[in-house]
Amino acid sequence: MLPYTDGAVSASLRDGKQLTADIVRQQLNGSQANLSRIQRSRQQQVFEAEATLEQIAEVRPVDVNVARSQVSTAQARVARAKAELD
Repeated sequence: MLPYTDGAVSASLRDGKQLTADIVRQQLNGSQANLSRIQRSRQQQVFEAEATLEQIAEVRPVDVNVARSQVSTAQARVARAKAELD
């Protein structure tokens, strides 16, 4: 009796199914590699955004007060210059 006879799966059918399974495995591996790359890229973007946020959040109250003082001084100079023109 020969293998693949008497109701058994033919060799060509089995080989076709094996090829399909191999292709699907390769596609899965490729998709998983892409997912990994995307996740690493997104994580890097999150780190960069957090670093930017930390830089922005470093505005100290003393810096704000200095800026306000400079604005007040500039406004006083403008008022004085307008008064001198009149």
